Amino acid sequence: LDVEHTYTVDGRIAANDIYYEKPGDSVNTWSTILAFGLRRGGNAFYGMDITKVETKPTPLWKYNDAAHSGHSWGEPVIGRIKVQDPNDISSTIDQWVAILPGGFEFNSDNPNDTRGKAVFVIDAATGALIWKVAYSTPAGEPGVPDGSGFLTDDSADDDLFLTSAGVFNYPIPSALLAVDKDSNGFLETIYFGNLGGHLFKADLSDPDPGN
Repeated sequence: LDVEHTYTVDGRIAANDIYYEKPGDSVNTWSTILAFGLRRGGNAFYGMDITKVETKPTPLWKYNDAAHSGHSWGEPVIGRIKVQDPNDISSTIDQWVAILPGGFEFNSDNPNDTRGKAVFVIDAATGALIWKVAYSTPAGEPGVPDGSGFLTDDSADDDLFLTSAGVFNYPIPSALLAVDKDSNGFLETIYFGNLGGHLFKADLSDPDPGN
C-alpha cells in the first residue's frame, strides 16, 4: 500500500482584473488573471489568463528565483503601482503587478540557505521581475551591508535589494498585506512577516525602483 501523498497544485489562488496588451494584440484590454503557488508541490508561482470562459486558460508566466524561492505557500497579491517610464524617467506609467512571498523552507536562522527569505514584485502580465528584497549571506553578493539592518541597493541592478541583517534570515511563507492608503487605485505599502516573528513594512509609492 502506497501511503505517500503526492503534492501538486496545492497553493492559494488570487484573481483580479488587469489592463494589459495580450500577445498578438495591439491595444490593452481588461482581462482576468489568476496567480497561484504550489505550496508543498513546488517552489514556483504561476500566472494565467482566464478571461474567456469558453476556451482553455492561457498560461502567462512561471516565476522561480534560483537563490531565494522556497515552497510557494502564500497567496499572491495582484494590484497596480506607479513605476518610472523607461523611455522618460521624469514620467510614470501604470504597472499591474503580482507581489509574491519568498516561500517556506526549514532553514530559519541558517545564513547559508537563502531560500524563502525574500519578497518579489513582478509584472502581472509577463512575470518579469520589477523589484526584489532578499536575504544574502554576509559573504554574499556585491552591495550587501555589514549586518547593520539596513537594506542596500545592489550596485549592479536598481530593482534588487539585499541584506545580511539577522532579522531577515527567516523564510516568508505567508501572504502579504498590500494597502492602497488613499483609495486611488494604486498600492503604496506592503506589510509582511517572517518565521522569526519579525514584521516589515515596504513603501512602494516612489515610482523609482531604486528607492
